[in-house]
Amino acid sequence: YVANENAIIRISRNDIISKDHPSSTNVIVDSNTIGLNRAGTASLENGGDGIQLTTGGAGMIFRNNVISANTDDGIFVSNVQTNLVIEDNFIGTDALGEVGLGHGNQSNGIHLSAATGDDQSTGRLMILNNVISGNGVNITDNGINLSGANADILIQGNKIGVEADGATALGNLGQGIEVSNTTTAVTIGGSGNENIIANNLGAGIQFLTIANSSTNVIDINSIYCNTDGGISYTVTPDVDAPVI
Repeated sequence: YVANENAIIRISRNDIISKDHPSSTNVIVDSNTIGLNRAGTASLENGGDGIQLTTGGAGMIFRNNVISANTDDGIFVSNVQTNLVIEDNFIGTDALGEVGLGHGNQSNGIHLSAATGDDQSTGRLMILNNVISGNGVNITDNGINLSGANADILIQGNKIGVEADGATALGNLGQGIEVSNTTTAVTIGGSGNENIIANNLGAGIQFLTIANSSTNVIDINSIYCNTDGGISYTVTPDVDAPVI
C-alpha cells in the first residue's frame, strides 16, 4: 500500500502495508488485523513484514492494530526521520493480546533501523502502550530491535514478554529490547510510564556494541524473569554506559 497524505487506513482483508513514498505525510494505520483472520484467532501469515515503512514524511501513526504471524518483522521502520508514533498495538498475540498459539511474528516484534525522531522537544519517535510478546524463531529475534543510527526514541508503557494482563508469561525468543550500533538518545520507561519486560529468552534489555551509550536512559521499568538477566551491557571498551 502506498499513501500520499492525510489518510486513515483500515483494511478489511489480511495484507501487508508497505509505505515508501517520500512525500507521504499524516498517514494513520488504525484498527487493522494483519497476519491473522479478521477475528484475530487464526494465522493467515503474510510473507515479509506486517507493516513496513521505508523513507517518507512526518506524522505517521500505527495504532490499535493486531500484527501477528508474519514471516518477518511485525513492524519494520528504516531510514525515516519523523515523529512516528507506534501505540496500542498487539504485536505477536491474538486479538485479545493473549495466547500466542503460534501467532507471533517470525522475526522482531518492532524493528527500527536508522530511524530518528525530529528531536527530543518537538517530535520523538514513540513506541507506547503496546503488547509485544511471543515473537521470534531465533535468539536474535527480539521484542523491540533498535539497530543502526537510531536517535530520539521514547519507549514507554509497553508490555514486552507478557500478555495484555501484564502478568501471564508470553516471552519473545530473543531480548525484550535490543539497542545496538550507534543508537543514541533513547529513553526506556519513566515515572508512571514504565515498561513491563519479562519472560524473554534473552535479556530484558541488551545494549550491544554501542559507540556512545551515555545519551540512552533506562528509567523506572519492571524487568524480571528474563533468561539472560535484566539489563545486559556489551560494548566497545572505554565508552560510557547508559544512564540507569
